[in-house]
Amino acid sequence: PKYLAPSQNMVKKSEILYPYNEEEESLVVCEGAFDAISLKIQGINATSTGTAYVSKIQAEILRSFPGRIIMGYNKDNAGKIGISKFYDFCRATKMLELYVCFPPEKFKDWNECLKADVDIKSLIENNTRKYDSFYVLDNLASSL
Repeated sequence: PKYLAPSQNMVKKSEILYPYNEEEESLVVCEGAFDAISLKIQGINATSTGTAYVSKIQAEILRSFPGRIIMGYNKDNAGKIGISKFYDFCRATKMLELYVCFPPEKFKDWNECLKADVDIKSLIENNTRKYDSFYVLDNLASSL
């Protein structure tokens, strides 16, 4: 099976993050483990939250990452809402800057990019933007 639901005696996926290198300059946070693996195959430090939502425990773990955090969730409503809620946490806890980079429009997620042989590393390097109130206003204006 693609996913196995843990029993009651196991750690919940909302309490952990997919393993990543804490000594890298940046970390891409994805929704699913397959997306994180796809990014790692292309040499990108990545982790997975397991859903389009960063739990409070995961947020606290991410808060200790010394480098740049890039939200690489899918560009659907769930992904956008998840990023927005994590941004609210960042502001409330005075966490450093947050960045965002979505998979290209024609792909659902990073795993589809990998299967299509997209140079994901270059894509992330060239399309990562700071996520702040200006980013939110820009995207709101462009969707009208």
